Amino acid sequence: MDFEIKKKKENKLLDRTEISAVVSFEGATPPVADMRDMVVQKMGCNPDLMIIRKVEPGFGKTEVSLTVHIYKAPERMREIEEGYVLKRNKIGEKEEKKEEAKAEEEKPKEEAKPEEEKKEEKPSE
Repeated sequence: MDFEIKKKKENKLLDRTEISAVVSFEGATPPVADMRDMVVQKMGCNPDLMIIRKVEPGFGKTEVSLTVHIYKAPERMREIEEGYVLKRNKIGEKEEKKEEAKAEEEKPKEEAKPEEEKKEEKPSE
């Protein structure tokens, strides 16, 4: 896969960098997770502060156009981006899993009671 930046813009009002890029590939369209890893590797940014906003594959072409937003602060990203975009980019899932794990640890652990073995009596003939 090749990654080429077409346009890079600093948006100071929203505290983010907006990138338009093209990813060229061979064969099937790569998963978004692979494209995400490539952007992180090429840009050297924090994956928790990056949103892939748009993926536009061209019909019959072996390239995909990406629109990527890289934020400077996670609070600002959560204020601006919509919930479904954060969910699609798997932002915040790690935090939710940590909170769930803490909640499970805080619950009192109930010990399993051994079940009494029931013996079936055969009817007398």
